[in-house]
Parts: sequence; C-alpha cells; structure tokens
Amino acid sequence: MNLSPDGNKPLSIVYLSFPIFLFLTVAVSAQSIYTVPQWARGAIWYEVIPDRFEDGDSLNNAYSHRIFPSDSTLKWTSNWYDLTELEKKRGKSFYINASLRRYGGDLQGILNRLDYLENLGVDVLYLTSIFTSVDPIHYSISDHRHIDPHLGPMLPTDSSFLAREIPDDPNSWYLTSADRMFLDLIAEAHERGIRVVIDGIFPFVSVDFWAFQDVLKNLDRSRYKDWFFVRQWDRPETPDTNEFAYDTRYGLRALPLFRSDSLGLAEGPKKWVFAITRRWMDPDGDGDPSDGVDGWRLEGMELLPPVFWREWRSFVKSINPNALVVGERWSTDDVTYVPYCDTFLDYVFGRVVERFFFDSATVSISAVDASLSNRPSIYEGAEAMDLPVNVIGTHETDRVASMAANPGYEYDTENSPDENPRYNVGPPSLVQKLRLRSAIMFQFTYPGCPFIFYGDEAGMWGADVPDNRKPMVWFDKSYQPENPEIVTGVSGNYRVEFDSVTYSLYKSLIRLRKRHPALRTGEMKTILMDNAAGLYGFVRSSGADKVIAVFNGSSATRVARIMLPGIQAGTKVVDPVNGEYFFVGDDGLTIQLPPKGGTILIPHR
Repeated sequence: MNLSPDGNKPLSIVYLSFPIFLFLTVAVSAQSIYTVPQWARGAIWYEVIPDRFEDGDSLNNAYSHRIFPSDSTLKWTSNWYDLTELEKKRGKSFYINASLRRYGGDLQGILNRLDYLENLGVDVLYLTSIFTSVDPIHYSISDHRHIDPHLGPMLPTDSSFLAREIPDDPNSWYLTSADRMFLDLIAEAHERGIRVVIDGIFPFVSVDFWAFQDVLKNLDRSRYKDWFFVRQWDRPETPDTNEFAYDTRYGLRALPLFRSDSLGLAEGPKKWVFAITRRWMDPDGDGDPSDGVDGWRLEGMELLPPVFWREWRSFVKSINPNALVVGERWSTDDVTYVPYCDTFLDYVFGRVVERFFFDSATVSISAVDASLSNRPSIYEGAEAMDLPVNVIGTHETDRVASMAANPGYEYDTENSPDENPRYNVGPPSLVQKLRLRSAIMFQFTYPGCPFIFYGDEAGMWGADVPDNRKPMVWFDKSYQPENPEIVTGVSGNYRVEFDSVTYSLYKSLIRLRKRHPALRTGEMKTILMDNAAGLYGFVRSSGADKVIAVFNGSSATRVARIMLPGIQAGTKVVDPVNGEYFFVGDDGLTIQLPPKGGTILIPHR
C-alpha cells in the first residue's frame, strides 16, 4: 500500500489512473457549466509572486542548479540595483542578472502574512506559478505534480517518497512537505474567507520536464516522443552537431511546446493536464473540492485550440461548479477565448486608466465609456459587469506607481530603461501621486473586481520585468535606499519604505466596497460624459444603496455639474475618501475637480 509522507490514505484510492480517469469526467449540463461563481462577483484580488512576498523559512533558501549558483539568494532589504559579487563575475547586464535572482520568499512567508491580507480586506489570493521549476518565478515548469520544494519546508523524507513515483501514473503520486504546506495555506486562507487562484501554465513546459528529459535521452525511441513538436531528430552520424529541433514558446529552447492540433492537446499531455488539474482541485479525491484551489488563471490560451479549453473547462466545472476559470484580455478585439472562461484579467482596463489619468492629453470620454462598458462575457446583465478583473499593473507590466511617474508612454510599451533610457525608475512626484490616487479610486468604483499587485498598497514602484518584481516592502522592515545609477547612469537616492498613506487609501476603498453592495454587485449608469472638458461620472446602485463617482481626465481644473435623478434637493452627499461633503441643489450637484482628480460621493441617509 502506497502511503503519503504523513501516513494518510493511499493515493491509489485518491487518484484515478491515466487509462480510465479521462473517461470518467462527469457529464455536466451547459447551465451548470456556466453558472456564475457568486463569490467572484466584485471580489478584491491580490496577486503574489511567492519568491518576492515574504521569506518565512530561511532553511529552504540554499539553491544549486546549473543556471543558479547555490548562494544566489539575495538579501531582502538590499538596494535592488546593487549587483552581488557573483553577479559581477557573470559579466552580464543588470537586467539579465536581476531576472535570475532569488529572494527566498516561500509559502511559510505567505502563511505568516495571511492576517495582513485579511485585515486589508482581500477576497482572492492569486498566486503566480508555484510548481517545480528552475527559475525563481516558476514560469518554466519541470513538474506540475508538486509545489516547488524551495517554497516549502524541504523535509529529508521527501526524496525517498519521490523516488517511488512514476510520473505518468497518478496512483504513485505523493504529497510532499511543500505540497502539504500549500494545502495548509489553502485551508488557512479559506478560514479567513479568502479564495485561492493559481496559475495554470499548460501549453508548454521546461526542458527539465520529466517527459522531455526522456525524449532528450532516448530521442525517437522515447515513449513520450509524441508529447512534443519534434521537427528533426539528432543524427548519430554527426556527433559534433546537434540537429535536434522542436517547437518552443517565444522561440526559447528552454520552453518546449506540448504537441497539439485542431482537436486539442495530444493524448499524453492532455491526460497529464487533466490529472494535475484534478490533483490540485480535489487533493484528497473525496469529491469535496473545498480543500483545493478555487480557480485557475490561464497562461498562453492562444497556444491551444478552443476545443481543448472547452473540454478542460467542463472538466474543471465537473470537479467544482464554483471554480473560476480566468483568461486575459489585452485588446478590445481579444475575444476568441472568452467563451471558455468565467472572466479575465482585463488589461484593456489598465490601458484606459493609464491614458485617462496619467497622460497630459484629454482622452475621449465616449471612447473610455465604450471600451469599458462593452466588455465581452459569457454571462448576461450585472453579472457580466461584476466579474472582469480590473487590472492596472501586474507581473506583466510596470507598476501602477511607475505608470504615474512616466506619463505619455503607451501602455506596456517602452516601460523599462532596458528599452527606453528616458524611463523614470524612481517614485512618482507629489502631483503624480495625486493622479495615482484618482486612478485607484476609479479602479475601486468601476464595475468589476479591483486588482492589487503585491506592494501596490505599500506604494511600491518599478519598471517592467524584472523591476516590477522587487521584494515586498513591509512596514516592519528597514530597506536600503535605491540607487539606479547602474541602469540610468545618474546617481540617485530613493528612499524605500512602506507608504502608510497609500495603504490607508487602499484600505478605505476596500472598506467602502464591503459596506456598499452597490460597488460590488450594483448596476452602473453613466451620468456625465463631457468630451470637451474630459469629465466622466457614473452612479452605482443596488436597491436604495447608491454611490456616485466623478472624474476629471483633463489637465485643468474643471467644474462638474451632475444631475442626480432620484436624489432630492437638499440631500447631503459625503466624500468618504477626501472627507468632504456637498448638498444637492435643485439643478443637481456642482463640484470642482482638480486636474486628473476624482471624487466618490455617497448620499447621506
């Protein structure tokens, strides 16, 4: 009998074997497949890169790999732009070195900070990739069966149990100490009312992936040769030349693509993806998914045909009808994979916000309204508006504070000194912080789910990858100043500390959403669109609960006159963020807004 490391029931009972599990997918009606996960409507999202959030266990920091030397874990509070002696010896650019860094963040660190997230008011904890990988962000996955051991306690007993596993036989899979710590994290998060969503990176893997390693070793004799797009095999008669060629992600030989065609993934990788999906959604296999992840954020959906995602999503919903499937939307015409997702990270929202609040030019308010109000969805009505995730900055872009500090650039374009020497890598100015404040207010009042990239609430800044992935700035740590001279050629001295003012803004806006159902699941009605003046206003309502939001997208002070149907003259309206109040007149409400400013108003009852 195969026992897991903690002596629990044998996993042969828990997991179905490859030959039969794929055909035991529960038949689910279309209605249940497309049931709206109510917990996701208007939820507060918080993204964490585990290596950069908190180091809770220094004993798992030592790392040895052909790419990463054993002493490559950097000091958490050091100057981001300082090269270590090892990095200097490499002779590579700062950005190559920074992309290879490890800071030692782990699952214990996230567990230690769950109370912080709960106190902030987070509803959804979104973790970037956590599976076994050689890179610090865990993007190049060598094994989806297990959480990366360096994110867990690394108990000595793990290796003996892992040696008994057969990779393509779920009957033989065990739960390592890191796996079990991740399940503990899910349980602790659920106790606090926080859902857990993880990255699903399925179309490609690392060259260290066990099946690809078998292909490298056995070539066309490998039983896994049909898992990948092999274009040419190495020829033994030319020992000095390696002709082995295969399809890859981004043209990187380190990231081989799984084989697919118009019918979906090839049989082998498809069974693998379905098996590891079940593993992390229902870890003990008892049919109750409450101990598993609550959703998946999908990477590279465009690399696989829609038929695969349709079948995979049905499989997900058969395990947990309330699980969330999350895609990405980068442009207004990016709709191909919308039917196979519950929602998406809406980068169109971020693009609109950057132009509206950070560019000096006045944007078309009609275009803003059209871009955001016509978001695609498989759902209808208010539910369709409540589910999109309103991202501004993520692990894929420069940070929102740096967007504010760099007005005039296209969204996610020329947003790093590595490609744009004019890019400001420092913090925003006071004026830019006021614009940032308005952008955040807009993010938390517009329909959808506000999205916080770890450290946004702490005032962190950073250019695009890897500068956006600095270690989290905590209120209880002291940090060295940043001096970016190595990338800018100009000496600087930027103070790095937890920004309590920005934190208070985020917390007050989250508290506002918790108190007012209008902001979470209420309807929206546009009440002001002035293209010439750059003024935009809307009201969110849920029954008698109403919240009004008005924003100035121009670089000049504007006076906004707003008609408020259903709100009587003489009614007091309060701005809970700025601490101001106004009275509604016979002709509505008249307020003055600073350049790129905004206000949130709540009728006093």
